Amino acid sequence: MVEARKDLWSKELHELSKYDWLTAVGLSPDHRTSPLDLRIAITLMSHADPKTKLAWPSQQTLMAYAGVADERQVRTAISSLCASGALVRIYIGKLDSSRREKINRTSRGKAYELQMFWAFEVFEASANGAGQREPPQLRSGKQRRTTVVRSKQDAEKEPDRTTAVRSGHDAEKVPDRTTAVLSNRTTAVRYEQDYSHPPNPKLNLKETERAGKTVEGLAPTRESNGYAKASRGG
Repeated sequence: MVEARKDLWSKELHELSKYDWLTAVGLSPDHRTSPLDLRIAITLMSHADPKTKLAWPSQQTLMAYAGVADERQVRTAISSLCASGALVRIYIGKLDSSRREKINRTSRGKAYELQMFWAFEVFEASANGAGQREPPQLRSGKQRRTTVVRSKQDAEKEPDRTTAVRSGHDAEKVPDRTTAVLSNRTTAVRYEQDYSHPPNPKLNLKETERAGKTVEGLAPTRESNGYAKASRGG
C-alpha cells in the first residue's frame, strides 16, 4: 500500500527536499514578486545535490540557465537570496572533504548551500498567514471599494439635501388642497344666487326713494351752471 504524501506544512525539517526549498522561495514575500530571484533559485535548485543541498554552478552557467543577459543580474539575485537567509555562499576551499568529493571545481570557486531551516520557517509563517501579505495596490483598491460601498449605503439611508430643499420649495409653491377647495367654494358661492333665503324684510324703502330724489335733483343744478352751458355751446 502506497503511503499518502505529506503536504509541506506537515513535514519535519529533515524531511524537506530541495524542491521544497524552491517552493519556499515562491512563498516568501521577499522573492515571490521578483522574477529574477525565482529564475536564479530554479537554476540553483536544479544544480544542487539532493543530500548536501550544495550547488556549485559558475556565474556563466547561472546566466545561461536563467536566461539573463548580464552577470550583474546573477549577482544581484544571489545577494537578494543571501540577504533573506534562503542561501549561503561558501568558498569551496573551506568545505570539508566529505562535502567536496563531488565538486569538480577549484577551491577558489564558490558553492551555494540551500538553507532548509529557512524554508521550514517560511512554511510555518505561511501556515499562520504571516507571509501572505497583500500588495499595496490590491490593498488600496479594496479600501476604495469599501469606501464606495459605504458611501452608497449612507446615501440610501439619508435623503439628499438638494432633494429635501427642492421638496420644501415645491411645497411652498403648491397650495394646500384644503385651501384650494375652500377658495373654489367661496368663488362659486359668490357668483351663485341663493334662493333658499327670503329677501331682507328690514329694507328701508324711504331711504332708497330719498337717495333717488337726491340724484335726480342734481341735474337742474348742473344745467343751471354757466360753465356747463358754455361747454355745450349754449
